[in-house]
Amino acid sequence: MSTTMQNQLITALPNMEILKDHWMRVLYVISIFSLSYTGYVYQPDIVTSTNPLDKVSYWGTIATVAALIVTLVEVFHNIHITKRISQQAKKMLLESRRIDSASLVSESNSSLDDTNNYISVENYSVALKCFQQFRKSYARIYYTDEFTENMNALINSTELSLQKAVHTSAEAPLPKRTKNSIQKDILEIKNTLENTKPSKEH
Repeated sequence: MSTTMQNQLITALPNMEILKDHWMRVLYVISIFSLSYTGYVYQPDIVTSTNPLDKVSYWGTIATVAALIVTLVEVFHNIHITKRISQQAKKMLLESRRIDSASLVSESNSSLDDTNNYISVENYSVALKCFQQFRKSYARIYYTDEFTENMNALINSTELSLQKAVHTSAEAPLPKRTKNSIQKDILEIKNTLENTKPSKEH
């Protein structure tokens, strides 16, 4: 495609958008012009009286019809524009939610990684705080009710295990089996989040 043709297309695109938004108005302008022209052509056949008031009445009727056309078309035009704006707003909202959800999933996974890291060094108090931070991020992500119900059960049991781990000591340490189980549950939560898309509907 030549540069000249590309420039012509680029120039034409805005005009096409304007025409797309105002095609109804273009239509009623053409309709009114046609109505006026038809009225002018057939005036001698319709208005046979020489009384000036008859001509005024005749053109007044045409003007009334033209005004009615304008009113009706403007109503439909506004409905069309409102619907289009609503669709665009909905599309932008869904895109915004998608971006927000992706960010929150990333934030949640980061908190889960921190939780596991602190569990590895047996710093359960900080691990619990990291996990609670994860819950705050997770709560802002919208999932289906079925997914949320299943996930919440796992999250609740994991947090409960961490709370119990906080109260362990050097004399009564957390059993290695329990520690591994908590880390396994955290990895399962993380894996589930990474492989489940948030719902688009709120």
